[in-house]
Amino acid sequence: MKKIYGTLIAAGILFAMIPVSAAAYPANDFGQDVVVQEKAGFQQQIRQQPRTAMGASTADAPQKYVKVIGIWDYTGDNESDGYFGGRITRKGRFGVLKGLYNITGNESKGKIVGIMKRGYFNGRLTTSNGSKCHITGLYKIDKENHLLKLRWMTPHKSGWAVAKITIPDQ
Repeated sequence: MKKIYGTLIAAGILFAMIPVSAAAYPANDFGQDVVVQEKAGFQQQIRQQPRTAMGASTADAPQKYVKVIGIWDYTGDNESDGYFGGRITRKGRFGVLKGLYNITGNESKGKIVGIMKRGYFNGRLTTSNGSKCHITGLYKIDKENHLLKLRWMTPHKSGWAVAKITIPDQ
């Protein structure tokens, strides 16, 4: 009996809040994407910017990616063996890194593609001759210094990478 009364009270509160929430949001913003203007007897339709979930237009929305440029090396060495760069894009609950790497002196170069989620990186390296290699690792983002630090492993080697994170201008 207590469960039934509790459910009825919760439903009553829910139905009581519907008119309050509708009155709090202006009625002219519900799905309106065309505005009709009259100038000198002519009607002109102007399409408004689409709105995001928070009500801001998509032009005001934050960037959907960041750029990373940095160096990498094998474990045990203190000098870098090459450079890498790319773009991290947000896809749902995880980030996707797409970029390029090279060995100092342009001896070899290739592509990096991988998923970044909860401190783990899981991806694939593709060399210039077409061979593919799995890469995995742990990453940490230093928000104060705008750095991405990565410890990576392939089936036969391991190493580290450090990259500067930049947010591109619009």
